[in-house]
Amino acid sequence: MILEYGADLRIKDVTAVLDEYSSWFMQLARGLSYPNHVREGYNAAVPKSYERWAAEAKQAGLAPELIAKLDSLHSDLSTVSAYMLEEALKHKKPPEYEAHSHLVLIYEGFINHIRRIEKDIYLEDSGIDQLTGLRNISAFKKDFGREMERLARHGRQFCVALVRIDDLAKIKKAHDEQHVLEYVRFVSNIIKQCVRTFDDAYRMDNNEFVLFLKLTDITGSLKAMDRLKGEMEAQETTYKLNGQSVDLTLSSCIAAPIQGDDVQKILNNLQEDLGKCATQKGAVFEYYEMSPLQRYVSGDAE
Repeated sequence: MILEYGADLRIKDVTAVLDEYSSWFMQLARGLSYPNHVREGYNAAVPKSYERWAAEAKQAGLAPELIAKLDSLHSDLSTVSAYMLEEALKHKKPPEYEAHSHLVLIYEGFINHIRRIEKDIYLEDSGIDQLTGLRNISAFKKDFGREMERLARHGRQFCVALVRIDDLAKIKKAHDEQHVLEYVRFVSNIIKQCVRTFDDAYRMDNNEFVLFLKLTDITGSLKAMDRLKGEMEAQETTYKLNGQSVDLTLSSCIAAPIQGDDVQKILNNLQEDLGKCATQKGAVFEYYEMSPLQRYVSGDAE
């Protein structure tokens, strides 16, 4: 079981962290918005309640994968907020819109991750894939709904990337299950290193991966997948196939959902488009929306 400690006490503690950080962010927002009115000695350093809670939760048995993500988000939140406040007070002007949006995204990522844990304590469902430490596909479908709501309410754009290990079917035939799972774990670790702290990554049941790339467009997402591709190449990991050493590579396909898109339709179309390019190893593709008729004609033509 992922969560092994006393739920009542921990939920109370998590709620206290949420309350304190909410108050802190409001104070920080005032300082950033009105730096000319900040009094001398004004301090908006992040509270210490999260660090205390995290230390207790680790000792009490909370899964390391849950805390690792939070620790990274908290570190980014502390660093970025301190820098932005210092710059605002120094120049006596609010931060640029893009910088402020970036800070809000980190803060929301941190708060939402804590809320996931709070909910998971009640439900005993961490949403974590046991093999890789990424989130699981059930969590992806729930999170997709939330991202679509943000898109509808605030126009906050995001992209979905499907990532596939090239020639995975051949690897499965040539190696036992343990070796295959080792490759899957290896790839998941590379993904963790490459995605931003406020992005999310998921492992699907068929050992494909899907990523939420937030507050970015197709161009930014293509760059992110190119970074992932470059990191894989830098690792120079190989597997044996027919007595030959073959480079382990990834291919990916990216979509930018629009209002009304269905999560399963997005996944199906990404898988279909990526499957059409199975012979191109290490490729990064952009998904193009087509009607069912266009897809039928395209498939018939092939």
